[in-house]
Amino acid sequence: MKTARIRRMDISDLEAVLAIERKVFQDPWSETSFIFEICNNPHARPMVLTFMDTVIGYSVVWMIFEAMHIATIAVDPAHQNEGWGKYLIRQLLKIATPETEFAMLEVRPSNATALRLYASFGFRIIGQRNRYYRDGEDAYIMRLDLD
Repeated sequence: MKTARIRRMDISDLEAVLAIERKVFQDPWSETSFIFEICNNPHARPMVLTFMDTVIGYSVVWMIFEAMHIATIAVDPAHQNEGWGKYLIRQLLKIATPETEFAMLEVRPSNATALRLYASFGFRIIGQRNRYYRDGEDAYIMRLDLD
């Protein structure tokens, strides 16, 4: 993965990020949402994963007090099942500060692939948000305690 790189997302990445977002999610984030995270949210760490100078994945992490909240994460379907999701999560966990006690995220109970991926890192289900998604599906709340 020598040609892979994680870097901060910027406005020039939006076209590629939004294309992936629309392919991966039933209820994609808007361009306005990503612009807010890039330009205005002081807690946000919007990141892109590039391979051979092409954006193939991204995430937005919120660093709030002792929590690292993975707000969104995706890998282009053309590059899924190649280990990029694991690589991206490993890199995200490295941006934790000494004050960061845990990482958390929400995930659809129907997303078995994501559930397996998160569990492989030690994330565990700690609760549920009822009707969290716009289509009415609940979300599992998952947490990983950091050392």
